[in-house]
Amino acid sequence: MQPWSAWLQASRPLASANVAIPLVLGQALAFGAHGRFSWSLFGSVQLIGVFIQLFIVFANDFADREGDAHNRTFNQFSGGSRVIPEGKLSPTLIAGAALVALAGLLALGVAALLQGLGPWLLVGTAATAALLWAYSYPPLRYAYRGGGEVLQGLGVGVVLP
Repeated sequence: MQPWSAWLQASRPLASANVAIPLVLGQALAFGAHGRFSWSLFGSVQLIGVFIQLFIVFANDFADREGDAHNRTFNQFSGGSRVIPEGKLSPTLIAGAALVALAGLLALGVAALLQGLGPWLLVGTAATAALLWAYSYPPLRYAYRGGGEVLQGLGVGVVLP
């Protein structure tokens, strides 16, 4: 069993603002449009955000493991969580954790569909996975080719709200 501190480091709590803030703004827009607020919906949306955040940071750490091992100019906001190059968690554990987070998103999407809330969470999950793949994984790897910011903008500006 790996220490909780390594998993906390891998989850990159500071980066969670990239997901949480657009979700809160999206809920504010919904409130403005409909005049209703639901704490249970707010909590559900934030839970979805946690799964999205964990999927993104874990899958990205796995994809960037070789580059991160050579990166000496990392900081709190760039260069990954460092748990793989520091030997705190194995690439296999990180990849497995990314898949668990993705499975959590899919389960929430199916639950929403079964409750009559439509397919939008499943569509958003597919879009999130596609954007992450284009950002971090071959053959596209846009983060290495100057297109990472565009994909991040699409993710937090279109997919999340």
